[in-house]
Amino acid sequence: MASGICGTDVHIFQGEYLGSYPIIPGHEFAGVIEQVGSMVTRFKVGDRVAVEPNLPCDNCVNCLNNRQISA
Repeated sequence: MASGICGTDVHIFQGEYLGSYPIIPGHEFAGVIEQVGSMVTRFKVGDRVAVEPNLPCDNCVNCLNNRQISA
């Protein structure tokens, strides 16, 4: 529903940082959950959520293996 434009996005736009085009700027975002998987217990349909990707969730495979920075 919403996305923030950060300094990195501005630098990519200005050609100061490399970016592969097409590119969708913004990596901080917010929305409303529309679906959840059968094993999801922390969230439900209709929950409002926001993501700050620089903060670990401590729940996914990467976080559980101390690889919070990897994609």
